Amino acid sequence: MTNGSLEGFEWDGTSEAKLCHKIFVVDDDEDFGKFALKLLKVNGYESEHFRNAFEFLSRLRTEIPDLIILDIRMSWINGFDLARGIRKNPQLKDIPILMITGYPTSEARFQGFKSGADAFLEKPFEAMELIQLVQALIENKKEQAPKDS
Repeated sequence: MTNGSLEGFEWDGTSEAKLCHKIFVVDDDEDFGKFALKLLKVNGYESEHFRNAFEFLSRLRTEIPDLIILDIRMSWINGFDLARGIRKNPQLKDIPILMITGYPTSEARFQGFKSGADAFLEKPFEAMELIQLVQALIENKKEQAPKDS
């Protein structure tokens, strides 16, 4: 993240496809949550921020997102365990998961993928890295979706 700046990331409103994509951001860092919501919004995504797994799991009862951005270190349950739980649920198992962490190690990356993450991003990162990963994960999900006959 380049000082939390959204400079150069104004959305021009031309991509209707992005408007229907809902992204849940699960991170106990309030500043990161605000930054992510702004960045996703200016790039045409609808998003919600959850400061803990409990809020996130409660919301999943009423809406299923197109993508989950999940921090590794949180209180109550860590991101690895949360991702494993998502992958075990038949209704949620196909949602792409982008794991993020401010404590990058090769072991964390390995555990992230082992627990079900589709991608991994280390803080700090450039804003465009996040948007490019979000776009790629959503596109991959669309390509893997069953075609209507």
